[in-house]
Parts: sequence; C-alpha cells; structure tokens
Amino acid sequence: MSNNNQIYEEIRANLKQLQQSKQEHTRHTNCDWLFDNLKDDIKVLVEEGFSLTAIIKAITSANVNYKYEGKPLKVTSAKLATWLKANGIARKIHKRKAKKNVKNVN
Repeated sequence: MSNNNQIYEEIRANLKQLQQSKQEHTRHTNCDWLFDNLKDDIKVLVEEGFSLTAIIKAITSANVNYKYEGKPLKVTSAKLATWLKANGIARKIHKRKAKKNVKNVN
C-alpha cells in the first residue's frame, strides 16, 4: 500500500511541476510547455534537417487533445520557430531554388 502512495505522490509532484511550467510560459506562447517537454526529440529532428511543418505534423498527429487554460491548443510552426530561437536551437533554413529566367525560343 505504501508503494501506491509513493507513486501517487510522484504523479502529483509531476503534475504540479507541469502546471507550474505552464504558468511560467504565459508570457511567451502557450505552446512553450509542450515544446519544453519534447525538447530532446525536437532538437534531434531539427539537427536531422526536418522542416518545422513536419515536426508540427508529428506532434499534432499524436491524437492528443492538447489544451491550455481550457481551450484547444493551436500548435503552429511559427510558435515552434519562436521557441527554437528563444532556446538557442539553430535550424536549417530550407530555401527554394531561385527561378531562372528562361525565354522560350521557337
């Protein structure tokens, strides 16, 4: 029985810590706490050259209804880019190839 109480207390402590991290990040974006929890995974994906859109798709396709202050959380690549910059994680910029001016010669 004491083992169950210990597990219960650990869960409560983790939930309090998560709630506290949500409150600390209200001045940035409401997704910061989510990105902080996935920091190691996001860092690996960025280093591998995945686009922000691909990372967002991976997060949102997890079939978890993320909520912040009772409202559904909108996880966007702009919020992820802001978070990456704030945490000093450098990312590769995917630039489009320049269009060449080619005239049709008939």
